[in-house]
Amino acid sequence: MTKNKAKISYPSIEFARFIHAAKQGKIKALMEAAFLYDMSFQHQQYKTLTVLDVLERLKTDDEKVIENGLYFILGIKEFQPDLLIYEVPLFSNFLQHKKKKIRFRAARVIEYLAGINVKAVARVVPALMPLLDESDDEVRMVVLSALKKLSKSFRPKEDEIEKFVNFLSEKNRQLQLEAVEFLVRKSEESQKYLSDIITSLINLLSIRPLQPKITELMHVLIQKQQDKLVIELSKHLKRTNPPVRHFLWLFLLEYSESKTHYLLPIIKPLISILQREKQPDELAIAILVRLSETEGNSLVVQQEDIIQIFKNSKKINRIPIALVLINICRFMKETKPVIDVVKDMVKVWKKRFPTKVLLAKQITEFLVRFSELSTRYIEAEETCKRFWQKFPFIEDSRIQYLMGELLFFQNRFSQSRIHLDRALKSNDAFIKGHALLLKTLSLLYEYQIKEANDFFKQKGLMLLKDGENKLPPQQKLILEKLRSVAASLISLKYDDAKNFLMEYHEVSGFLSPWDRKRNAWELKQLNIFRSHFEALESL
Repeated sequence: MTKNKAKISYPSIEFARFIHAAKQGKIKALMEAAFLYDMSFQHQQYKTLTVLDVLERLKTDDEKVIENGLYFILGIKEFQPDLLIYEVPLFSNFLQHKKKKIRFRAARVIEYLAGINVKAVARVVPALMPLLDESDDEVRMVVLSALKKLSKSFRPKEDEIEKFVNFLSEKNRQLQLEAVEFLVRKSEESQKYLSDIITSLINLLSIRPLQPKITELMHVLIQKQQDKLVIELSKHLKRTNPPVRHFLWLFLLEYSESKTHYLLPIIKPLISILQREKQPDELAIAILVRLSETEGNSLVVQQEDIIQIFKNSKKINRIPIALVLINICRFMKETKPVIDVVKDMVKVWKKRFPTKVLLAKQITEFLVRFSELSTRYIEAEETCKRFWQKFPFIEDSRIQYLMGELLFFQNRFSQSRIHLDRALKSNDAFIKGHALLLKTLSLLYEYQIKEANDFFKQKGLMLLKDGENKLPPQQKLILEKLRSVAASLISLKYDDAKNFLMEYHEVSGFLSPWDRKRNAWELKQLNIFRSHFEALESL
């Protein structure tokens, strides 16, 4: 049985020539170390001896020996990092040396060690800071990288932060990237310069190879400066070129999945851009759709602008924008202006149906919501069924929820539960939460209190808890109120249930004629439930 041999790391050609010259005595004081280095390929213990010998040679005033010794250390830095860390004060002293090459090589050693043991190298920060003022880009690059790695170990002063901010206007993009990454990591200390940081990040986005790194930094920054970051981004949306703006739309769309409320500052620039562009970015339209689903009340004041976008859009883009209009209709007492605009499109899609699944889903949801506004429930049902006939193997949880909701508000509770159960498979926490609460209420309205209680406590509460963290505050509050209605009815606390239902209607904020009828139906259903059990109690 053969033993696994240690992996041999061969030197670069340049370093091999250096070792060859040292062995010939052409490099002062490093001949013995060069021979020890050669022996290290055969015997591991010679690696330690090589490092120790070079470190000893560095303890001199001879500039040439120091310069070459540091070069040697960079070539063998992976031999015994612990020995090098022990000599951090020695390397720190070289940072102040009058010779640039020595400062540069010492900084490179420290930058490497900073990635291994931050705590041990942190003491070097005061010695590194002055090197940010060097004129040489190579020195500054290494120092920036070292300070970035050490960023968790110290709190920079105001004047030190300013040094990093000054790098944001550098023509050298790598210097700019290193500086902006440091500032993102120290966002608490640098928040005064958030506008400069965002400007730098957006400028760097234009460089394709840097886009993954910039996206990563923006995700880090948005966790610390959520509302402020979106406000700053909103200022840049109009000014950036379409490719960079597309990247920003993608970032905002990914981020807004559970935090749509933070996107409120971008509503005006978003709509302005959609009005201006002949071919609007699909991601921008997707953000508008998402906003209409969770923050529709904030879009009502932009109704006329959105109608204009709808009229100016190509047919393919009209569908999601029509869905936006229908969504904000629910927050309007007078829905006729919107219905008049989209009714021609309704006629078209009632006659024919798209062959692409994604488009068919959007059309189905649009037509169902349009029919609901006119309280044409049977028509809405037929639209859902038409989707399933066209795509029998696609079980879309959103459409299942729409069908379950339609049946629920027609008192067809047992049929409703079939579709609500399927909607519980949704990845959308709001749809899933609403579906399980409607299912609980459907059991209660059939007076199946035990079944409702079992489902609610065994499955419902767990699903709600899992999904709550994924929801914007408004949607979370809506589900909390509806959950309180269900819990109060299970406990036969009728007055509490009524109060929570009124609060549920208030926080939902829906004003459309259909929603007002639905609210009246829910109050009526609660009174029927109450009368039923009070009658039983009186027997």
